[in-house]
Amino acid sequence: MNDKLDIKSEIYRKLIHIFSTIIPVIYYFSSKEFILSLVGVGTVMMIALDILKAYTVSFEKLYKMFFHVILREDEKDYKRNLFTGGTYYAIGIFLALLFFPKEVAILSILIMIWCDTVAALVGKTFGKKRIVEKKTLEGSIAFTITGFILLFILQFVFPDYNFYKAGFITVLFAAIFEQLSILKINDNLSLPLFSGIVFIIINSII
Repeated sequence: MNDKLDIKSEIYRKLIHIFSTIIPVIYYFSSKEFILSLVGVGTVMMIALDILKAYTVSFEKLYKMFFHVILREDEKDYKRNLFTGGTYYAIGIFLALLFFPKEVAILSILIMIWCDTVAALVGKTFGKKRIVEKKTLEGSIAFTITGFILLFILQFVFPDYNFYKAGFITVLFAAIFEQLSILKINDNLSLPLFSGIVFIIINSII
């Protein structure tokens, strides 16, 4: 029963992640200044909400009413874990937009949105071969395949930019990074930054 509830909660969370695909889409049709302003406002609001829920009893009750169902167990201890995964997610997107060129930012954000989402759902639903903690081999394979598909799509969208040169290696490194949780930082924050940095480094070497 608990496993079913976990999967249901994960689906709700990942649907929100998938909806955020609108951010790289908007960026494609707009400027860096515009998308940074848009995401920056949203990120500041999420940080403010997390602080309010941790230190204001009345707001904590209101927050639980709307968001309790999609929070993981560790996120329900508001004072011990001030920021939720959603806030780290917003910060990760904002920093990727801020530091990376448009093509690299869009790739790194989409890796977090789609690869991580598919990996989590496949891992929870079909995963049997566990590698590290709750991470599964099936989830990592799904992560990698999804990343390769993204590269083909982005190469079509940006025909003048070579995603293939560094993209496939980047996806493989990102899958390993996500599987091993090398840094003790929320992967919603670390994954897009890691992917973008690896892509830039490999692109400059090859």
